[in-house]
Amino acid sequence: MRQTFGKIVKKDIFKALVYLTIAIITATIGFSRLENRSLAESFYWAIVTLTTVGYGDITPVTFAGRIFSLIIMFLGIGTLAIFAGMFATYLIDLKATNYKRRLRKMKNIVLLCGYNEKIKNFLKEIDAESKDIVCIAPLPKRPDDLDESIIFISGHPYEDQTLIKAKIFDTTEAIVSLDSDQDVILTALSIQALNKKTVTICNVLKEENTKHLYRIGVDKVVCDETMGGQMFASLYRDEASFEILKRA
Repeated sequence: MRQTFGKIVKKDIFKALVYLTIAIITATIGFSRLENRSLAESFYWAIVTLTTVGYGDITPVTFAGRIFSLIIMFLGIGTLAIFAGMFATYLIDLKATNYKRRLRKMKNIVLLCGYNEKIKNFLKEIDAESKDIVCIAPLPKRPDDLDESIIFISGHPYEDQTLIKAKIFDTTEAIVSLDSDQDVILTALSIQALNKKTVTICNVLKEENTKHLYRIGVDKVVCDETMGGQMFASLYRDEASFEILKRA
């Protein structure tokens, strides 16, 4: 289907280029005849008019030339709009195809489930460019601050089809950090059901949910409540730890 779509888009771009070329030739010859201008001047006028730039340095003076100019203006708006839309679609499809090719070649994938401040901080601490990283997040589009080396997939990470699309069978490590503990548990269940060999690390908000994750086979669980208390206790006992955190 991708190959067929690509061929259709390329074919449509070729058609748009043909139409644009015909429009330029028609405008050049028509203006030259109606306004008694040279082909060089008429070609310049045709480009300026079709692109709706309209410098006004060469203008029609005859009634027939003005009517012809109006037709060329409307023709130019439509032709360029179609061509620009097709070309933009082709570039978007080309970028998506490149991502899919990269994803197919990936092995030993590090899967990020979610995209929040914790995931961002995690990425700061690792060399993302040296790893095959895929990020799944329930966002409508790719985050602007996500490194280009990371493959992004829009969707819910607890859905089997989304995980399969992210090559869960080639995933060695999964980092799960979502907005709700329920989604974290569901995601961990889906990961374990599809690939038990994946080393799964989950982040939850409530300590009571850690036991559920360990029961389904999660390797490590980081709890905000527990970690917060441990951090406060560490700061209370050790002034040096507080100084280190202040400088971080």
